[in-house]
Amino acid sequence: MKKAVFVLLFLCAGPAISDGDMLERILGGAEQSPVTRAKFEQTKYMSSLKRPLVLSGRLTFSRRDGILWIIDKPYRMTYILSESRIVEIGSDGTARARGQSDLPGLTQISRVFRAMLAADSNALKDYFDVKDINENAGVWEIMLIPRQAQLAQFISGMRLSGARFVDAIEIGETNGDRSTIRFIGAQGDAAPNLEEQKFFHGEFSEKP
Repeated sequence: MKKAVFVLLFLCAGPAISDGDMLERILGGAEQSPVTRAKFEQTKYMSSLKRPLVLSGRLTFSRRDGILWIIDKPYRMTYILSESRIVEIGSDGTARARGQSDLPGLTQISRVFRAMLAADSNALKDYFDVKDINENAGVWEIMLIPRQAQLAQFISGMRLSGARFVDAIEIGETNGDRSTIRFIGAQGDAAPNLEEQKFFHGEFSEKP
């Protein structure tokens, strides 16, 4: 698989614009629908594996409710990421809910993902420093470096790319591993459908 190449095209003329201002301007043009749905393919490169791990499935992002992340292949697993907790639902339907005290680092990453999928520039600036920005004909790429110590324990950097929607996220981890998540066929909607509402509203049994 070819490595992603980040090209910086900065040919500035006139007054300088800060990276923070550019981030706000670029993401301000992204889709702001209450709900976004997409298929995804995640490729995980780990030093412990000879071949990358490839996951695929469906994602629903609700600005009000959080993220519904359904893995279909190579196994079935569902995650619900809300503001305060993460719920994991196995293939047998058994659910485990974990709060901030259980997984403080993971819940913070959950908030970061919500900020990314929402194209929320203000929230992203709370978590990251903007390293590079490239914009060309409505297509953009942004490189972010963690500014909070807790987040920097797990993540060395993130690269976002997209146009109307966030199309891809590349995550570098401090242990040398990395992941690339591609979103396919993203579409906006006014509200979650009935199936999504059941997940977001907790209509499943939780295992203690």
